This record gives sequence, C-alpha cells and structure tokens, in this order.
Amino acid sequence: MAGKNLILEGLTVDLDDQIKSKLALYFKNKRRSGGEISELRADPTDERRVVLVYVDDKDRNEVLSRKTHQVDLKGSLGVVTLHVTLPQDVKPEPVLSSEEDFVCYDEAKEDAALLRVTSERRRESLEMFFEQCIKDPILRKHGKNTWILQMSNKSDMESVCASNPQQYGISVDVYEGKEEEDLLDRRRYVLSGLDDCCPSDTISMYIHSCSHGAEHSWEAVSGDSIVVTFKEDIDGCQFLTKTFTKRFNNKKIEAFRLELTKSVIVHGNMSQISEEFLTLYFSNKMRSGGDIIKSFVHVNQNKSIVITFEDWKVAQRVAERKHTVMEKVLVAQLFYPDLQWVLTGQTHLQDNFSTDIAIPVTPDLLSFINRNEIFREELTSALQRVQAIVSFNIISKHPQLELKMSMNKYSLGHFRHGPSWETNARREVQTHLEKYIVEHIPMKAEVWQRVKGSCPEVNVATALISFKICSSELLVVGRWEEVETLVKEIKSKMEKASDELHVVKNTIEKGIQFVSKEMLDLTLDLVRDELVNVDLSKNNEHFTIHLKGLSEKVEMAETLIQKVQDTLTSKKLDSSQNLVQFLQSLDLTKFQNDHFSLDNIVAVVICGKESVTVLAKKGDIVRAENKLKEVIKQEALSISGEYNKEKFGEQWKTFNAELKKELDATQNSQNVLIEFSEDKIKLCGFRSVVDIVIAKVKGCLENKKVVTKDIPLKTLQEVEFVESFMNLPADPQLKALGVTVLPCRSPQSPYLKVTATSDQIKEAIHVVKSHIKTIATRKYMYSKAGEAKILKDNISLLKMQAKGLCCNLKLSEQNIPQRFSYYLKGGVTLTLSQGNIAKQTSDVLICPLVNTSFNNPVAQQFLKNGGPGIKNAIVRLERLKQSLVTGDVIMTIVDTLKSKRLIYAAIPVWGKSNSDLNSTHLVTAVLQSLLKGANHQCGSLGMPALGCGTFGCPVKDSCEAIMKGIRGFIGLGCGSMTTIHLTESDPKTVEGFKSALESLVGGSFNFFFGSSCILTNC
Repeated sequence: MAGKNLILEGLTVDLDDQIKSKLALYFKNKRRSGGEISELRADPTDERRVVLVYVDDKDRNEVLSRKTHQVDLKGSLGVVTLHVTLPQDVKPEPVLSSEEDFVCYDEAKEDAALLRVTSERRRESLEMFFEQCIKDPILRKHGKNTWILQMSNKSDMESVCASNPQQYGISVDVYEGKEEEDLLDRRRYVLSGLDDCCPSDTISMYIHSCSHGAEHSWEAVSGDSIVVTFKEDIDGCQFLTKTFTKRFNNKKIEAFRLELTKSVIVHGNMSQISEEFLTLYFSNKMRSGGDIIKSFVHVNQNKSIVITFEDWKVAQRVAERKHTVMEKVLVAQLFYPDLQWVLTGQTHLQDNFSTDIAIPVTPDLLSFINRNEIFREELTSALQRVQAIVSFNIISKHPQLELKMSMNKYSLGHFRHGPSWETNARREVQTHLEKYIVEHIPMKAEVWQRVKGSCPEVNVATALISFKICSSELLVVGRWEEVETLVKEIKSKMEKASDELHVVKNTIEKGIQFVSKEMLDLTLDLVRDELVNVDLSKNNEHFTIHLKGLSEKVEMAETLIQKVQDTLTSKKLDSSQNLVQFLQSLDLTKFQNDHFSLDNIVAVVICGKESVTVLAKKGDIVRAENKLKEVIKQEALSISGEYNKEKFGEQWKTFNAELKKELDATQNSQNVLIEFSEDKIKLCGFRSVVDIVIAKVKGCLENKKVVTKDIPLKTLQEVEFVESFMNLPADPQLKALGVTVLPCRSPQSPYLKVTATSDQIKEAIHVVKSHIKTIATRKYMYSKAGEAKILKDNISLLKMQAKGLCCNLKLSEQNIPQRFSYYLKGGVTLTLSQGNIAKQTSDVLICPLVNTSFNNPVAQQFLKNGGPGIKNAIVRLERLKQSLVTGDVIMTIVDTLKSKRLIYAAIPVWGKSNSDLNSTHLVTAVLQSLLKGANHQCGSLGMPALGCGTFGCPVKDSCEAIMKGIRGFIGLGCGSMTTIHLTESDPKTVEGFKSALESLVGGSFNFFFGSSCILTNC
C-alpha cells in the first residue's frame, strides 16, 4: 500500500482531532484536492506529518502533481500551505547515501568554503533556502540551533551571503575550523534524531559500528539527543561521516562534537557556608583546583550552584577533585549549559526506578472522575504526556489510581524518562486533582428531604450532589468554581430548612376568649406591636384571638395579653336617649382617634341600644368620661307659655328647614342631633356645632335676626389649631355676645363660620380676628443622616409634647438626592451621589459587563433607558467570535442616552479567581476608561460603584481600586477630564463609599442627605 500513499507536510502545530477533520474534508473533495482519499492517518514518526492513503493511482498522482495545497484550518491557524511528497520507500529522502559523497569539513579542500549557520528553523527549511542559492549544499549539525554549511568554493559562499538570509531568521558567518578545534571535546559527541521509541539495547551497537568498536559510554539528555563519551581519542571525522550516512532504526542521525564546558555544578549542604567563602574556595587553585570565576549562580538555594570559570581546563580540574568545605562534603560535576545537563561519562541502563505506582484518591472523587467521560479523558490525556497509562480501581478496599509507564522497557524513552517518571506522574496527578474538591456538609436526613426538592439542577459535567444516610452528610463533588457556588446556595437553603423544621416541631396554637369585640380590639391595639414571631388571627363572631408560633413565643404573647386585660376596666355612663342616638350615628373609631388618641387616652366608647359604656385603662377611665363631656354637649330649650305652640310649630318647620340647609352646606349636619317636641327642643352633638344651633334657635325664639359670617384662614393647620387650642366659644367676650364659632375644613379655602345676632356680629368678627392674629407658623428642616427616620418613628410622642406647649405640629417629608463632592489633586472633582447611572448627563458613562454579558443590574439599567440598540458594539464583537478580557474597555457612540458616549468595561467577578488579581483588573478598567474619555476630549465621566453588588467586591475594596485608577490617571495628566461622577442606586453602598472616601481622600466635602423632614408649628 505504500505505493498509493502520500506524505502531507507543512503543519505548524501537532495534529489533533479538529485539524484532522478539516484535512479529511479537503482531501476527500476531488474537485478541491484533485483526488479522493480512502483514509487519513497520523505519521507515527512525526506529529506534524500526515499519511494520505489512496485506492486509485490516478487520484494519488493528480494530488501529487499539484505539489502544494491551500487548506483553511479556521481559527487562529487560518489558511495554511501544505506540501505532498512520496513516502521514503517510494522516493528516498535526498540524503547522502555513501561515504564517498560526504566530505568532512575538517578535511575539506583548500578552495572549499564553510559557513556557520545559526537559526531556530528546522533543517528542512534551511536546506530549501540554501538550495535556491547554490547547488548541492551540505548541511551538518554542529550544536544547538547551529549547523555547518559546506560549499564547493568561495563563489557559493558569496551567493549565500548576498541572499539576505537575515530576513528569514538565519544568521551566517565564516567558520574557522582550525581556530575552534581547541574548544571542542575530542571524546564527546552529541547524536540527535534518537526519539523515545528507539531501542536502547542497540544504541551501543550503532555507535560501535560508526567508531570501529571504540570503547564508549552514552547518556540520554533532553529532547531527542544522547551524548557519547569515548574512553580514548577516535577519528572524529570518520565517526561524523559514518553517523551522517548510516541510519539507526530507519532514522537519520545527526552528530556533532560537544564543546568543552567551562562550568561545573556543585551539590551538597551549603546552608552554613556563605557565598563569599565558596567563591574564595573555588577561586583557590591550591585548595579546589579552581581559578578565576566568571559567574556564580544558585540553582537550588543552599543545595546546588553552577560555577562558570574563564578556562575549560579549570572546570575539568575542579570536577576531578573531591571537595570538603567547613566539614561539608561537596561534589562537583561538569555541567553543559547548552544541554542544561550534567554528564557523568557512564551508561546507566540498570532498571532501578519505578514503572508502576498507585495513588490513593477519595472514593467519591475517583468515582466522579471515572463516570464523567470528559474528566476521565482529560486526566488520561494529561498522564499520556508524561508517559503514563492510568486505570481506575474503584472496587478495591482502598480506591486508587493505578499508573504504569507507557514506554517500552527496552526503548530509549524508558531510559530517558525513567528516573523522573514517578515524580512527573505524581505531580501531574496532583495538579489535576487540585482542580476538584469534595465538600462534606453535615445535614440531617429530615433537613435533606426539605432541601433536595429545591436544590439547584446540577450539570453532571461539572459537579455531583449526593446524600450519605450512614454519615448524615451531603457530599458535593466537582470543580472548585462550581462546587463553591453550589455549596453556598445549598447552605443557605439548609439554614432555611433547619429553621423551618425547628418551627414545625415547636409550633403550637392557642385561643384566648374575650367578653366583647371592643375588649378584643382594644387589647389587640395595645399588644400588636409587641407580638413578634407569632401569627395572630381573630374571630369577631366568637370574640377570640388565636395565637400560632413557637411555644415560648406563644406563651410570652399569652402572658402579655393577660397583663393588658388586667389593666382595662369599663364604666357605664349616665346617658340620654339623644346621646345614645347621636353616638350611634358617628364613626366611633374616628371619634376615638380624633379625641382620645391625641390626648394619649387609651379608651373606646361602646354604644348599646339604650346605654353608653366607656372601656379604658384604669388610669384613663375618668379622663375618657370627662373628654366625652367636653366634646359632646346636650341641651334642652323650653318653649315658654307665651308662645303659641301651634303657631311656633309652623314657624319651627320653616326655621328647621333653613337650619338643616345651612348645616348641610357646612358639612355639619351629622355633627348635631335636633329633636322638637311640644314644649322642648332637644339638642345633642359636638359642642361647637350645638352652640351655633342654640344661638340660632334662641334668636328664632326671641325673634332676633341671627347672622353668619365667614373668616378665611390660610391653611388647614390653622383650622386645626383654632379647633384644638383656642376654644373660642369659652372666650368671655364672645360668650357675653352669645357668639358661636364653627371651624370649616375646606381644603381649597379653610375658614371659620361666626354666628351672632345682627347687632353683635360686627364686634364678634373683630374679637375672632384679634385671636387669629396671634397664630404664628414656623417651619424647620431636618436633613442630617438619620434625623428624618427618628422624627417619623416618634411623631406621636412629638405631637403630644407639642400639645402640652399649646402647639399644633405637622410632619411632611421631602426626598433630596444624596450628593458628596471631593476635590482631588490635578484640579479633578469627584462627586458621589445616589441615583440611576443610566440617566447621568456626563460626557461619557461606564457600563460594567462580565465578558460580553449584560446580566447585572447596572447593565440592565442601561438597557432599560437606552434600549437594545446600545448592545450593537457587543453584538459585533460576538459575530467576530471575540470577547472582552477582564480589564478591557471599548467605547461606542449612543443616541438614546443623555450621554452620547458609552464605555463597556469588563469587570472581574470576585470569588472566581485571586482577589488581588481581580483588584488589579478593576484598577486597569478604571484607568483605561478615563484615558479613553480624555482622548475623546470628554470633560466629565460617570461610573457606578464598579465591582459592587452582583460582582461580589466589598465596598471598601471597590473604592480603593477606583481611587487607585483615578490617581494613576491624574499622574498621567488629566487633559480635558476634570469631573468624575460616581453614581450608585443603593443607599448602603453610597454610605459605604462615603466612609471609604473619607479615609482615602480626607478634607472637606459638601453633601445633601437623601431624606428630609419639615416640622411646622402653629
């Protein structure tokens, strides 16, 4: 089948499944590649070569004739140029096939030219470059990234130098072989091209065949190289010629002489020896064999150092001696910096290292990784890179990972990696397992039954939740980041479920019987604010209260209710039928609030069919009775015998109709009850209204004309003050004139209605106005932090105290946004305020994002105010399959916000990575945002409290990072940016920033607090 295969070369990265699928699509397309493959497989000798297998010779030849193929591998690789060639067994690689074709540069003809070539490019690339300049170039490996280019004559050398190799990363200079001869070790050679698959037991045979059986040892070093050390001098030119022309295991071998080293590595306990003393010792030729030291480098502190001398002979001499310094034995060995290796000159083929190990792993974690195909494959692949095969032993008594070395026992890789295999394998396993965590959460089974129904759905690819009945614990296994989030959420639900379970177990119900609905309601009013953590319900039909809650809380509530009941008493009042009827017509709840509560009288009026009872605290029963007498007045006017009752009865009807009409107009008809009989007119109602009616009735009886005039007042508060404090009907002057004064609460035009006889009305008006002139109104604003809340919480007590001072107090509230100003260096003003950042009018605003996601409250504010169009810049990034890295910022222009420019800043989320790194990213985002705004001539910038809220950053840390970014910006020169607005909607965050800024910035600032109260006194 080799005759129908092609080799594909030119890949810049190792072949993986994704690249393999792209190549298969291309070479199966006959139109694009020229033929159709039957199979595509990796080249076992080179991870960057691919074998194309064809069934039809015609297809293979057509693909081969095109030589190069442009294949789009997508992603970062893009379009690459690949070359197809025949396999080696069909078309031999163009290398020298006989010793006669090779000329050792040590024995080159006089007119031959040698150039030293230095480059990191591969040999194939170098050969292609030199083939375009000269004919039949011979390229020999000479060292790390170094070759010797042998040419026929000086003309070829001039052609190479004139081809400008520097532009391809190739450096050339004339090689003076004779001058460098003394710097090369005649007994040590580096052989490269020996990969891990090479059989180690035949390497010596190969070396013997190339050196005529010279006695030697060899040591494997890093990469694909070994170092051969001969016991005696050999014909180096002949050895190099043999290795150049003879393959090993069908592989081309490159050899070159190793440069003599000037360095030694010294091992031993040097913790008690100073560097100065070591330098003196190894500089002393008599003591150590050393001499002038060129460099002194610590490899492992106090355990090993690399010393480089001026002369390689000194290094050889030091390595041959034994050293004791301050009673500490030190061992010096030759160290080769280019190889980064210590050479001993011995071949170590004995198998004295481990090739299989067992690593204990917790059963739950091991089972989780084993059942998860992605994680199992991830671990398997990681161990393959360190030549280990893994198997999961989960059924034994002690679950463990069992590792075996994947290299053949007789391979060079087994010899090369064996000594460090166990260490590397254990390190790789440890590194991988550190990505996971097994979290044990103690939890009772009954709590788990409540929690599991509301547990978050878990993606089995990242974490697993299970409950262990035997140990009463919840097990969460998975990746760190996923488990941390889950555990936090589960613990929150567990605490809630535990509290609920405690409540269920200790919850009781109890009923308390009352003698009346009024007793029940009054008791509830007195105890409601003190009943906490108890569910309360009442049954008005059976006069009962039902308490439900924790036993201790219910018992406390029951005791409290009983105490309140013991403080209450009732008294049946002497009352007429008129009083009963009048009280029945009132809203007694409103009556009690207007007349009892303001005087701090705890009482209710119970109005029966024929009686009136007052229920009150024992100390308030008399006060309540007196208050009723003060507010409500009963009067009976007799009709004297001189009146003709029948005639007056007709007159009364007319008068009563006019009186009722007037009472309706002043909304006082419900405030008085008037009953007319043959010899009496009975009045019952509010005292002020009854007095007016009495005056009018007396005027009617005495046949005097009664007149009513209105006196306007400024505010309803003045009406309330007149009614509550002035008691104008009791004024001696007004009383002598028989005047009545009725307050009218019209919201648009409050006034007093003054009633008197026509001959007395003018004087009555004058007296009333003189009293009104004494009313004074004062307003006081309280806007400091906490003042408004304290005033609102204590308004009832304040009103009582004001009443004792003959003042009527009214509280009104205003909302004023918080605002603080700080003056920074460089002429920059920083303002802190409470509000919506999306409504700011700054020249440019900052919108925080997580990558390209708007899933945070601040970004949602911007979407709500600016509409979906503000996402256009982010949508364009996503179409290009790009994202914002933490700390990145981009600016865009918007038309739907008050600010015409918007900066999107990628903000870190705390808890997902190192907090110090998060703070650094936040500082970067702030600084870059300010610089972008200044570069666009913006004079002001608005930002929220970046990092706070859903991003998880503590307020103090956020403030410090923002200020660090601002100070960095000021240090670079502010340009046109002189104002920075920090706007946050959460009052607690604003208060936290204020405290943090005071400690960071200091100095004076101006502010307005967000809630104020205005107290008005009359």
